[in-house]
Amino acid sequence: MKKREQIQSKINSNLEKIASLNSEVFELRKQALLLSDDVQWFEEKKETIGRGKTKREVLIGRIHWNEDFKDEDSGEIITIERQQTVRIDGEWL
Repeated sequence: MKKREQIQSKINSNLEKIASLNSEVFELRKQALLLSDDVQWFEEKKETIGRGKTKREVLIGRIHWNEDFKDEDSGEIITIERQQTVRIDGEWL
């Protein structure tokens, strides 16, 4: 095997390892999103999207969490519930 072919073979091997690790990381992130505790929780519910003839029901999965902010004028702590859509009809975004 020539030197160039050896190098290309090593590159291809490393690219396969990278793809495998990316897939593993994606699965771990999905598992982390689905965990529910007092910091973050996952919820799925059916919602109607679109209007007129394009109106349809979809299953939307969202993660929710609370963020605390301090009001600069009064010094009061304000809690805001945040959410992010992570899945639509079972497909991860």
